[in-house]
Amino acid sequence: MTLNTFHFAGRGEMNVTLGIPRLREILMMASKTIKTPSMEIPFLDVPNLEKKAERLRKALTRVVVADVLEKIDVTSILDVSPVRQQKYILRFQFLPHHFYKVDYAVKPKYILKHMTKKYFNQMFAVIKRLAKANSSLVSMEDEKKTSRFRSNKEDDDDDEDGANASKTAVDMDSSDEEVEDPEDAKSSYKQQQMHDGQEAQDEEDRELEKDFSDDENTEENTEKPDADKQDEDDQVEATQSAVVDSYQYVQNYTYDAKGHLWCELVFALPLLFKKIDLTAVLKETAARSVLWETPNIKRAITYMKEDKLTLRTDGINIVEMFQYNELLDLNRLYSNDIHKVAENYGIEAAAKVIVKEVQDVFKVYGIAVDPRHLLLIADYMTFNGTFEPLSRKGMESSASPLQQMSFESSLTFLKNATLKGRQDQLQNPSSCLMVGKPCNTGTGAFTLLQKFPLLK
Repeated sequence: MTLNTFHFAGRGEMNVTLGIPRLREILMMASKTIKTPSMEIPFLDVPNLEKKAERLRKALTRVVVADVLEKIDVTSILDVSPVRQQKYILRFQFLPHHFYKVDYAVKPKYILKHMTKKYFNQMFAVIKRLAKANSSLVSMEDEKKTSRFRSNKEDDDDDEDGANASKTAVDMDSSDEEVEDPEDAKSSYKQQQMHDGQEAQDEEDRELEKDFSDDENTEENTEKPDADKQDEDDQVEATQSAVVDSYQYVQNYTYDAKGHLWCELVFALPLLFKKIDLTAVLKETAARSVLWETPNIKRAITYMKEDKLTLRTDGINIVEMFQYNELLDLNRLYSNDIHKVAENYGIEAAAKVIVKEVQDVFKVYGIAVDPRHLLLIADYMTFNGTFEPLSRKGMESSASPLQQMSFESSLTFLKNATLKGRQDQLQNPSSCLMVGKPCNTGTGAFTLLQKFPLLK
């Protein structure tokens, strides 16, 4: 009964909480956040079920950068010209697509987009936090950049006449890189990143929908037509310039525009920064940076249960499952998260889940429990329309002050009842026992007495 987790059906990637910890979650805590939330949904009998089930499993599996990363080469150089600084060269080498296309839904092109739009931002945030960069130093560097920009602008205004100055002003207004200060440029680029990221996500969603409708799932069907080579070169240069301009310490950025198998980032940090373990930073950010995910779901597996192909998820998102109503039998959806079931299906359904979950805990150890006892417990925990624990917190809704005091925190309930002038009607067994009155159950449920004749 002290077992914490149990491997699901002999599979190491899916665990369930059992024993005393699970009983505490259900009965004593009524936890809204459980350790191992999961859903179980049978598939409908549809054509090409195995292929569609596999695509859905991949779509529900979360992917982080570390899952598709082969290696990272880190080169550190002490640069003394023009200023003393520590230069780092990071080369990210990704796995070929055929290594992970069976397990994950992401594609190489989307990985590089994620690196430029999200991962580098997360990486530099951790670097600055660990390096404990002096805010005054950063402000001073920004002020120097702004001063140089203003100085160059004043020189241009002095050299040109009024007409040329007016033309220059118009040209500068039309160019974000010339007019905006560094902070505004970063803000504009972040907005563009969010827009591009949403477009990339929408593109992946469209590809996923196409996969469910088509029997053949080849990369050629999802690839866009080849663009003009000049346009591709311009796009590569624009991406490289955008990365360099968006991060303060980045000096250069290159990537594999054809195979999408690597990217290289060059940046330099001032020597005044605290030295950091860059390898640990890269491991941390690669393990936390999410490439693809369905909210609140980590992974999914498919298995046979009672001759029926079934989907089981590590995590819960009931609303998201409604999108797959043509593939999943949503009428038989089951989740071990009692609060989520109550929110989506009502408190009566939550009471049934309480009974089943407690039975499953004891079933592992070969212990049989009368369902009537569990139904009584479930009804008491849900009688007020919410899922309340069997603890002093759950006792707060009791109408009997004596029953509250007989459980836990007697002084707290006594003070509360005294201040509010509450009365106890002595209708429950706990309050009756406290005052020495027979309980209103069993032989104490009636007051009729049989008169027996006296024998003389």
